[in-house]
Formats: sequence, C-alpha cells, structure tokens
Amino acid sequence: MEPCSTPDITGVVSTTTTVTTTTTANVCLDRNALVTVLDTFSLSAPQNYVFRSYVYNATAGRTLGTLTFSLRNDPAYWSLDDVSVKSVSSSAELLTNGGFESGSLTPWIYCSPVTGSISSQIASGNQHSGTYYYKDGSSGSYDYLSQKFTMISGSQYVISFWLASRFGGTVYTSGTVLAQVALQF
Repeated sequence: MEPCSTPDITGVVSTTTTVTTTTTANVCLDRNALVTVLDTFSLSAPQNYVFRSYVYNATAGRTLGTLTFSLRNDPAYWSLDDVSVKSVSSSAELLTNGGFESGSLTPWIYCSPVTGSISSQIASGNQHSGTYYYKDGSSGSYDYLSQKFTMISGSQYVISFWLASRFGGTVYTSGTVLAQVALQF
C-alpha cells in the first residue's frame, strides 16, 4: 500500500491511501445456514458445572439441525458433558455419544478455523457424570463442536447440557463472549 499524491488545480497536494482488506470465511460454520442462538456465555472467573436447558419448537423447513458449540476460554478450558436433545413427546434421544462415554468424539465433528490447531480432547477426571467429558482449551480464537440430528416439524425438543469453565488461570477476558450454543439449519 503506497500513498499516491496528486496536486489539485489550486496547487494543494492531497494524498490518497488505498487499503486492501481480506475477509476469510469461517470454514467451521455454514454461512448460508439459518442460525438460532440458544445462549451465550461471558465469564469473569472459573465456574463449576452449570446445567443449561432450552425448549425448541421445530418449525417447517427446519428439521435437519446441527447443534453447535462455539468455544473459547482464555486462559483456562471448558468442560462439556451430558449433552442431550430429546423429543418432548417421546423422550427419544436424538444425539449419539452426548456424554462422550465412548471415549472418542465420534459422531461429533470438531473444527478449528486455525490451521493445525487442536485444543480439545476427550478427557476424564473432571466429568459431570460417567467416565469422560469434552475438554476444550481454545485460546485466542473459537473452535467448534457440532452434531447433526433430525427433528419433526411442529414438535418440541429439550436441548440440555452441563458446562463448566475450569481451572488453568484466573485472568479472564471480561465482557468477551467465550462460549455460544446454537442450532443451524
């Protein structure tokens, strides 16, 4: 970027600077998706497990959904466990491995827009229940954990999970949204 100087007819020289900006699409999110944000979380200190629950009414055209957790925690980590999407009418569980008890992420999809950065793992020791939990330590940028599921239009669903912000430090970015849970269609 180099300034360009041009005299005008009065002899005054004006300087114009051209700036080129590049916008990089987030490869982890479908930019064409309809998004329903269920909740956002900002913290100023570590927090033990808190239960979150939401009722969602499936509308026409929104039956194949993706539950997505956007996570960032400077400088500690998130603990996520016992994730569930259940039909109110039948109590049928729509997610697989919501408690991470298989010891792997399958069929969850992990995505980090930062190339080569993997800041999450299935861990044990700080789980809400069972043996394992999802531990996410993304710092400086968000990473994403998602799973697709199918709903019936007109039905109600309860989406719930346990989330904690754990250990690792005491300095938090005050006022920054550090986690978000959303449905994408």
